[in-house]
Amino acid sequence: MMTASATYCNQTLVLESLDLNNPRKLMRLKIYLNKNSIFSFLINKSKLTLNFNILDENIISTNIIAIITFVEKLFDTKISFDDNLFKIIKESKNKKTSFYNSISELTQLKKNDFSVNKSFNEFCDFCNKTLQCKLRPYQYEASYCLTFGNGGFDFSVPGSGKTIIAYSTYNYFKSKQICDCILIIGPINSFNAWYDEYFTCFQKEPNFFSLANLSAKDSLVYLLSSESNHSEITFINIDKAWRFKKGIIEFIQNKKVLLIIDEAHKEKNPEAKITKAVLEITKYCNKRIILTGTPMPNGYEDLFALTKIYEPYEKILPYGYSELKRLTKNGASLEQRKNIMDSIKPIYSRVSKKFLLNTGELTMPISRFINCKLSSEQLEIYNFLNKFSFNIDNDIESAINVSMMRAVLIRKMQTSANPGLLSKSIINTIEEYKKEYYEEFEVDNSNSEMLVKADKILKEAIASSSIAKLVSKFDSFQLVSPKNEAAVNLALELTSVGEKVILWDVFIQNMDTLKHMISRRYSGKVEIINGSVFGEERQNAINNFKNGKCMILIANPTTLAESISLHTCCQHAIYVNRNYNAAQWIQSKDRIHRINMPKGKTANYYFLINENTVDEEVNERLNIKEKRMLEILDSDELKICGNDFENNSFMSLRDIISSYKK
Repeated sequence: MMTASATYCNQTLVLESLDLNNPRKLMRLKIYLNKNSIFSFLINKSKLTLNFNILDENIISTNIIAIITFVEKLFDTKISFDDNLFKIIKESKNKKTSFYNSISELTQLKKNDFSVNKSFNEFCDFCNKTLQCKLRPYQYEASYCLTFGNGGFDFSVPGSGKTIIAYSTYNYFKSKQICDCILIIGPINSFNAWYDEYFTCFQKEPNFFSLANLSAKDSLVYLLSSESNHSEITFINIDKAWRFKKGIIEFIQNKKVLLIIDEAHKEKNPEAKITKAVLEITKYCNKRIILTGTPMPNGYEDLFALTKIYEPYEKILPYGYSELKRLTKNGASLEQRKNIMDSIKPIYSRVSKKFLLNTGELTMPISRFINCKLSSEQLEIYNFLNKFSFNIDNDIESAINVSMMRAVLIRKMQTSANPGLLSKSIINTIEEYKKEYYEEFEVDNSNSEMLVKADKILKEAIASSSIAKLVSKFDSFQLVSPKNEAAVNLALELTSVGEKVILWDVFIQNMDTLKHMISRRYSGKVEIINGSVFGEERQNAINNFKNGKCMILIANPTTLAESISLHTCCQHAIYVNRNYNAAQWIQSKDRIHRINMPKGKTANYYFLINENTVDEEVNERLNIKEKRMLEILDSDELKICGNDFENNSFMSLRDIISSYKK
């Protein structure tokens, strides 16, 4: 076996006496080194020089160990260290031992009663003295575990107070000079909750900067400006995080950063651009907190990227990504499942909706189903679509037949809502759901084109029939649907007694119709939030509804169903029209059903359903999906969420098949 030497000084690692004559091994070395942006490297004959561009000795030492291990194995050589490098490696191994000791101690801690733990009680006292809000018992425990484990996971359901838990953890880290700032990566709407809950925790305005609604140019100006221009808390939305990875890394390099990943299930795929970006960004952060209520939407493999974000240099899971996928596909044995759960149990907390209801933190919401009937004009159009559907060959193997069934089903949903939608392009009427649509039915445009082709046949049939004039009358407001009338009447009834109300609808054009109908009878401000409203305009609409005089908000679940809290200002939600996406439906309900609701208040849901229409089918499918999903969400243990989380599209193939069996 050959021998080589390694020295380290002033962020520079030098490996000498390497046998670099083998082209294949040299290529493998370059590929390995090129994957890491933490250092630059130079290869000169038998000498390898690496210059680290960061100051964090822990990150440097961890990389040095990984590099030396790789080089020794690749070149079948033994590397000797100088005294300085030996000291660095020894300290790194001590930190690694300390990390696993913390995991072991957390395991024991969770087996016992927290209240008898002196350190925990001291932490609770610290929170009581430094926070302006009193934490719930489960929040004390979750936050303490995050501080004890140097970060970790909170897998609690929406509305349980994960944001407050994260802030209380940061408050402790800051007091110990472990972290001095926060970087939050999350969905574009979620910065509202982070801004608001800071005030809840500390009763003062946060030193907070959001890149969510900034242009790309302005975002980079902030990231690359001097530290004196940076805020204590910086929020960046998921889409920008991967585009500005290099700028973010430069932004956080010389800071003691607490990285918070909100709705982290969006970073489950290690090959996705956002996940790759986050896996690089996390290497430069001191501590990390990962938040999501659905950690395993597809399978055990979803945990892989999350654990690498939490601790990019230590192995947590007992299996690799490919093996985890196989366990999901083929089924994990009890021992394998236990191994997976035991490996992550010490570093996560979980609170279910069932727990919140049982402990009185939440009051059971009230649901009211309002039965409506199609007008005679609507019924004529609906019957036409039914007759048309009878002529479709029920062959799910045929792409055109499935597209025809899908087109008719969408048009039936639109007829139940507002037949005027039939005058629009079918793709435009589901504009906000294109991404889900492509994910469900391949990623390319072929199915989209097939749907347009199928709808063209349907529209030609409508144009040559007697119902064409009826569609035109609905489109020009000469006729309105009874369901829209009922929704408007209910909204105005609630506002007349001082209650704010949100109307949920899945069709953008019908949202405009609802606003038009309300404005004819109501002089107050009505806000709309959907995919065509963004940036400052969207934020102003949210603020006006939450804190201003606006009493009515019209929104669609795709845009506003997650990562925003409306429970303190609004306890009434009217569901005018729904689709088959159960995940978004449940998330939308959680917007007004969360802890810290006004005393004596709970959420009130109103579901408008046209009798003997597709509305009933959608309601039935949603109830089936919700029951399955709540079995997952209400479990204290982690479970694979399955198809109802993965296939949560506007309209899945299973939904179509179910409808055509009626």
